[in-house]
Amino acid sequence: MKKYFDLIDEYQSEYYFENLLELAEKYDDIEIKEDLAICYENGDGTNENPLEAIYWYKEMAKQLLPESNADLESQDRNSQFTIKESAATEIEFILDKIYELSSKIENK
Repeated sequence: MKKYFDLIDEYQSEYYFENLLELAEKYDDIEIKEDLAICYENGDGTNENPLEAIYWYKEMAKQLLPESNADLESQDRNSQFTIKESAATEIEFILDKIYELSSKIENK
């Protein structure tokens, strides 16, 4: 699959957010999900929407686990540890974001 950032140029497209939504329908790509979460979190190209941001962060987390488990099967022990550690770091980041956004919703 051609990477989505090859398909659209974030800095030159005034329709970046709309393009991301379209690409999310076509491709199951974690980078697209992350960019959508950030757009909703910050209100980039759309209204700020913490609930939608949380949705996309959760979609990222769901995708991380199966990818990591599949990667583990074909790796040696040291590589398995590195993959697990990387996935854990990314999931920790996602959980922090979800917590932060949940707090923002509660304070409204």
